[in-house]
Amino acid sequence: MAGTAGGRPRDKHLDSAILAAARHLLAEGSYNDLSMESVAAHAGVGKKTLYRRWSSKASLVAEAVVDAYGRGGSFHVANSGDLAADLRSWLVEHAEFIDNPVNAALIRALIAASAAQPIDNEDLHRQLSVPQHAGLRVRLQAAVADSSLDADADIDAIANALIGTLLLRVLNPPPRRGHRPEEFDGLLNALLRGSSTFIAPRSMH
Repeated sequence: MAGTAGGRPRDKHLDSAILAAARHLLAEGSYNDLSMESVAAHAGVGKKTLYRRWSSKASLVAEAVVDAYGRGGSFHVANSGDLAADLRSWLVEHAEFIDNPVNAALIRALIAASAAQPIDNEDLHRQLSVPQHAGLRVRLQAAVADSSLDADADIDAIANALIGTLLLRVLNPPPRRGHRPEEFDGLLNALLRGSSTFIAPRSMH
């Protein structure tokens, strides 16, 4: 996503300062409010410095969000032997991340950047969606192997539903901040056990 500076290596400290400036402005405003000029001014650099690194506002925002997301927004899918408990833990961790208004604003900006510059979508998909989806698939495949999930279960559909639930939370935040630990039980019941009686996950504590 980021451009390359011809000749000499990029200054990682300067890159970090620019990405931090973009995130700060996105948290205070929105994707539409952001401009390359405002980021340059906030970072204390010239606009040309930004364009030597990023070809557009969309690519700058995408890297700024991916940089932040990679440091704290992607959570490992545990394998405790209790599939429902593990998926609920994964959902709760993400919900806590998303319920932070700054994180939610950054993810919404990433969605806007993806729509504004579809050419970056493949890159974003590889960096964000693929690792999340792959982690869920590994856990679900293990559940099939130990017979805690039906062998004919549509693993991709389950993973997509879990990720989609989190995206919906970003776009349509709950009325009150925070979450109830049991709020995902209905979803997990529908995905994992269909119309059968839901067996509550073991306590995560």
